Amino acid sequence: MAVTITVSNLRKGNQGEMRVNTGTFTSGGADTYITGGFSVTAASLGMHVLRSLQITPFYNGTLVLQPRVSIADPKNGSTSATIRIYATKTGATEADSDPQLTSTTAFVSYAADFEAIGN
Repeated sequence: MAVTITVSNLRKGNQGEMRVNTGTFTSGGADTYITGGFSVTAASLGMHVLRSLQITPFYNGTLVLQPRVSIADPKNGSTSATIRIYATKTGATEADSDPQLTSTTAFVSYAADFEAIGN
């Protein structure tokens, strides 16, 4: 089963003409990560379009995984963002990169806080 993200603790605010919403992402109980990432919609974050999405590391009580966010058009806003998840290598040097999770990796009960900016 692909990753299904639930949004909770959604707090809505404004900063000038932009909305600044914060909350928590939580993955489901039987999720499997699919290489290439998963999407969250602006609507699920209380917006029409996203310009920025900042996420703390995902944590399930044991492991910490690093998210990287891609928004197709951050200048004008996009209706969704893609989140890719990377493991952290232990003892890695600058030349090493953190590996993206593979399509067989369980992504169960992970949580992360977020800040979304958009309209």
